[in-house]
Amino acid sequence: MRLDSFVLEPLSPFRLDLTVWTLRRRPDNVVDRWDGHTYRRVLPLPVGFAEVSVTQSGPPETPRLRLRVTVGTVALCHEVQQSVTTTLERLLGFRTDVAAFYPLASRDTALGALAQRFRGMKPPRFATVFESVITAIASQQVIRTVGVLLLNRLAVNYGAKVHEGDVTAYAFLRAEDLVMLHPTHLRQLGFSRQKGRAMIELARSITENGVNLEGLADLPDKEAIECLCNLRGVGRWSAEYVLLRGLGRIHVFPGDDVGARKNLERWRPYGGLVYFHLLLDRLEEAGFLAAETSQPQTGWDGYADTKHLQEAILMKPEFKIGDHVSRNSEAGHVHGTIKKKVTSAIKFKTYTVRASKEEPQYLIKSDKTDHMAMHKGAVLTKISKTGSPHQGSNPKKK
Repeated sequence: MRLDSFVLEPLSPFRLDLTVWTLRRRPDNVVDRWDGHTYRRVLPLPVGFAEVSVTQSGPPETPRLRLRVTVGTVALCHEVQQSVTTTLERLLGFRTDVAAFYPLASRDTALGALAQRFRGMKPPRFATVFESVITAIASQQVIRTVGVLLLNRLAVNYGAKVHEGDVTAYAFLRAEDLVMLHPTHLRQLGFSRQKGRAMIELARSITENGVNLEGLADLPDKEAIECLCNLRGVGRWSAEYVLLRGLGRIHVFPGDDVGARKNLERWRPYGGLVYFHLLLDRLEEAGFLAAETSQPQTGWDGYADTKHLQEAILMKPEFKIGDHVSRNSEAGHVHGTIKKKVTSAIKFKTYTVRASKEEPQYLIKSDKTDHMAMHKGAVLTKISKTGSPHQGSNPKKK
């Protein structure tokens, strides 16, 4: 094996550790690997598949990245170096200028503290739009750990492999790898029939029908979302996830929570950066980030855990049984009383309510008709029995 290297200088500030964690999402990710010092990934290059490793020297304000490419017996030519650079610019976002985000974030106590703790994280993208769509489909309606596990199985069983000594590294599979499979193969890995069918159909549309997902980069958000939602298995959340993680549109915060979306308007054009900072906060709270990765800054003490921090930034109020609330509907404001808080998926009437502890929903009994309906907290406003907004029902920006 021949090992060649070269150096790149990212836009400052840049921290490789935080950026890689934002990209990999879980410590057992077998495609995007991190040992606390070096980032590694197998990439398809003009000379075949090769493992690329990245290390950082210098502080966040004057960073330098050393890239090493294992390319067999072939010398590292300009074509290979350019291919590696282009792909890593996507994966690690080190050419993205987010300097204007920090003064914007500093206006808010919660987000300002978060931005300081994770200063230097750049917004990563997956290597291809195809990878982002497959990741979105795999991640639907499962916790993040399960989504990464499913993708690991996909890479280990059907992705390209690079061997170095006793170590085997795995690449994220390509459309041409996936198109050879049958949905039963994916069922054996733990994917649902619907997800397996959607993924294979997507691969065929690329390899057989010439669909160009990278061409979505030329479309405005609305048209890109419409195109993505025409794909089997892709809804609004998945489409917005692809816009952020596949197309690098850092103003997009993935989610179908209308209330949170309105509250995030104040962070334009950096909604996606808020999303990534909240992700890092959850990873740190789970113990995945090293203790020395970040230290609390002034202003953090007011937010004792991730849940309260997210409520402060997204302005998502908490409600309890018996609260009198109001919501907007096509007929105007509707008032009612909370009868139940739902924190897990349940059947309600003719559909399934996708609730969780992080995103609860509430069973509301209408004051006028006794009609029962389920709603997310973000669309509700706590009010007094007289119908006026309850003081302090919605968190205010500090």
